[in-house]
Amino acid sequence: LALARLGPGRAALVRNSGALTPMSLEFFVVSLDTEARRTALELRGTLRMAGSLVSLGTLQGAAATESGKDQILLCWEPDASATTGESGKSPKKTPAKDLLFASAVLDSKDSQMSLLAPAPTVAASAPRCWQCVSGYLAEWCTVQQEASLQLRVRDARFGMLTASGEVSLGGKSTVASTAGAVTLLSSGKSLAAVRWSLPQFSLRMVVGRAAAAAQPSSKDKTLIPLREVVAGKRPRDDPETQELFSAKRRAASEQLLAQELRRRLWRPSQELVDSIVHHRCWAAGSALLSLPELDEGLAVRLLAARPELLARVVRRCSAPQSLDAALRDHLPAASLPFILETLLDWLAAHRDFPAKLIESAAPGLPAQTDIVNFLRALADGCLSSLARLDGELLERVVERLSILQADVARAERLYGVVRAACRERKPVAAAAHAPPMEVSLLQL
Repeated sequence: LALARLGPGRAALVRNSGALTPMSLEFFVVSLDTEARRTALELRGTLRMAGSLVSLGTLQGAAATESGKDQILLCWEPDASATTGESGKSPKKTPAKDLLFASAVLDSKDSQMSLLAPAPTVAASAPRCWQCVSGYLAEWCTVQQEASLQLRVRDARFGMLTASGEVSLGGKSTVASTAGAVTLLSSGKSLAAVRWSLPQFSLRMVVGRAAAAAQPSSKDKTLIPLREVVAGKRPRDDPETQELFSAKRRAASEQLLAQELRRRLWRPSQELVDSIVHHRCWAAGSALLSLPELDEGLAVRLLAARPELLARVVRRCSAPQSLDAALRDHLPAASLPFILETLLDWLAAHRDFPAKLIESAAPGLPAQTDIVNFLRALADGCLSSLARLDGELLERVVERLSILQADVARAERLYGVVRAACRERKPVAAAAHAPPMEVSLLQL
């Protein structure tokens, strides 16, 4: 039996049932009627496991992944029989198994639950306790020294590992409780608090995680001096590193660096960007800007060093609210006139030429939406610097945006007119052709 809080006044109860198969559970969604001061059953149904599994073990608990949503996480403890030896012999001592987790959405009478991918193997025992935090699964495991806890943060829907670390907390048993963005851990007489800052899009923390552990292959060790410079083991003006970007080897080294960046064999960092700018490896900078996990601050640093990379930076502008701070901190005011002139030319090209011609002549030209989003971020982040620019240039920007707004409004009106004209309407019947009999349904 497991109970999970779905939100204010709502809870879900999950239990095993002898009438169901071992791969099925029975659930109830109950809400509290505050006016009548009694509970009401909203939904009752069955949870079935998608796929096949030998044994789930004992149901240990359930928790809602996020408050206000009917998605829950179920936890099972593996059976102890899996660690016993052969008949007539003493049980074998095997390492503790990880808990099994499954995700389910309670939206129908016959819902399915999906087993989460197993956690990566670490030098720790089975999770001592676990919590659901803002759509993530947080597990605390005991490491070998038993003086700290190994923290694993996974996506609560797919089980992908997004973060890991250690919490200094000893003891044999641990109790955890989460409220908002803080989790309090208690073990014996010790207390520890974990403050969470987790993005809603968990894949953002997963993409590029392999870059930290990636190492150059044994066949190609050309860029090892540059790796050591980025890691701080060599000075930036090291002779071997300078030789990599000499006149004879620059093209090959830059091409190899760009390929490795696209394969995510490098972790994006400030030291890497500084090395790219120092050696003027703009092809590698373009490859770095193609990575979605690149921080906006690093992207703007590349733009400040090479304004010709503006198109790639503008195409990345899907979240202007995270770009304005980077523009304010890293974009020099001297670059603003060139950037505004280029953006005005792009908006004029979108208005004067059809989309197919632009795509064939300039395939990398950003869309109008991306250009407007970038201008919005530029205005929010660099307002004081923009106010000191030439008034004529600012008037041209305002005029171009006004024209674009008028074009969008006209297109929306024309779309509505054309859609209304294309609808097939029945002719209006005259009063003389009224039906001889009318039937009305009265509900008594």
